Amino acid sequence: MNLLDVNPLEVNVSGQEGLPGFSAFVLGKWVHGDEALRACRVDPQSVVFDVWKDLDLQPVQPPVGARHRADLAVGQLTSLKLSTENPWFAAVPSTWTKDRLQVFLGVAQQCHLNVAGLSPRCMVVARSAGLGSEPLTVLEWDWTELRILYLEVVKGEWTQIETTVVPEAGILGCFRRESRLAANWMLDQHRVDPLHSGTTEQQLFDDWWMWHQGKSSAWTIALGGSVLTVSDQAEDLRQSHLGWLEKAGVKDETRTLMPGMLKHVLGFQQVHEAQVSGEGLGESLGLTGGSGARWMETLPAETKLKATVLPVTHIVCEGVAVRVEEVADWKPGEMVTLPDGRTGLAIHVPQR
Repeated sequence: MNLLDVNPLEVNVSGQEGLPGFSAFVLGKWVHGDEALRACRVDPQSVVFDVWKDLDLQPVQPPVGARHRADLAVGQLTSLKLSTENPWFAAVPSTWTKDRLQVFLGVAQQCHLNVAGLSPRCMVVARSAGLGSEPLTVLEWDWTELRILYLEVVKGEWTQIETTVVPEAGILGCFRRESRLAANWMLDQHRVDPLHSGTTEQQLFDDWWMWHQGKSSAWTIALGGSVLTVSDQAEDLRQSHLGWLEKAGVKDETRTLMPGMLKHVLGFQQVHEAQVSGEGLGESLGLTGGSGARWMETLPAETKLKATVLPVTHIVCEGVAVRVEEVADWKPGEMVTLPDGRTGLAIHVPQR
């Protein structure tokens, strides 16, 4: 079963390159993901940052090529070129109400996706971490806020117990604090202001994004012939977030899971990177495509054991079952070749 991670930061298919989860109106048309990312500071008013967080049918402006956020969501999923052959399980934001779930299913239908199941993504993160059944703290990060979710295992199921919302700790809030520091250093040392226009602020954001995403080894400002390596002051940048960190009680500890980019922003070492995995999910929940989408408010803390593959004991060659010994890589039902060159069907014969 395919797993769609509906992450407001980066909507993606588990294990593949994601798409920044917002859209922008640029040069007379709506663009999505990386194209929108390149415009997010040049013209912030043209960007819809909450496509997935507030997925709804409210009109967006301008109404050219998209009526509402649902249309923008269709545009983003279309950009991902998702498979329409196999059923999907969707890990969705924990804030979604029933109305948002219904809108999402309409989006999926428009994209010809067969959604067999849905669950809050924090549950999938907890299940994927494999850290045992002790309580976990899962951080969901989007463009405008951070949500701190406290999960416990109740009757064998991961269950959301409490949520704290930190508005000033969203991606844009973190960039704003660090960019102001960077601008002050650039002004003090080179008398150049990297925030003096939307174009230069966009360049500042692009370099900041690449550094915290781990796609660049440094955050450097090159402007007006002057160069400043901002990442050399990484500790001062981290200190700028202490205000909300202390208020929210977020700590660098092993039973906390957060996005890898946020981990880099905070300089944490002990926390685990939040990931989602669909391995065995459909089987453990008994989900199959074609029977309608099933909402899972909680998820099992431990998945059911995978079906045991019986060992191969014999190879049927020309109607005769030949016993074999060392067949570690063979499975019943496969056509295999014996060391002497004969081919046959691998089977399992129960021992009496």
